[in-house]
Amino acid sequence: MARLPRGAKLKLTWLLTALAVVWISAPGGGAEGTPAVATAAFDSASDLAAAPTSAGSSWLEVRLNRGQVVEREGVRLGVLALGDEPASVVAGAGEGARLISVYVALKNVGVHHVTYTALDLELCDDRGRYASLEARRGPGPMLTFGSLAPGEDVSGWRMFRVPAGAGPFRLAFALRPAL
Repeated sequence: MARLPRGAKLKLTWLLTALAVVWISAPGGGAEGTPAVATAAFDSASDLAAAPTSAGSSWLEVRLNRGQVVEREGVRLGVLALGDEPASVVAGAGEGARLISVYVALKNVGVHHVTYTALDLELCDDRGRYASLEARRGPGPMLTFGSLAPGEDVSGWRMFRVPAGAGPFRLAFALRPAL
């Protein structure tokens, strides 16, 4: 670097610093707690039944335990990893609220396309249902939205804010035909 002009040295130093900051702060597949292979938990499905809801729709539900998998109507849902931490009072979560992070895997084992959004996933217990948080970043890549062709799978983190004392939980996925 001794032979480079002063302006080039400053630009190169700035560029290397910016790359280091981006690399350190970026979430990636190697984030702590993120499984390296999403399909590992999909070898078998348990026989937990889906809970029907109003207007003919239904929810595919699985107990919120690592390694739990359930399958119904061509959709396989799995819980690959979990996190549970106190929610920040600054975020307006209230005293004792918790943030539950779930590494979710979906696989289309049917013959039709399956659409999904983050809002199709909810935590539920005997008290009620808790929607996924859109504005929170998880410990790794987030599950957002898309469409799965037969045989395709997807995985990612979703975050849920739950009240103190809530649980035990089930993860629910809204089953509906592809649009």
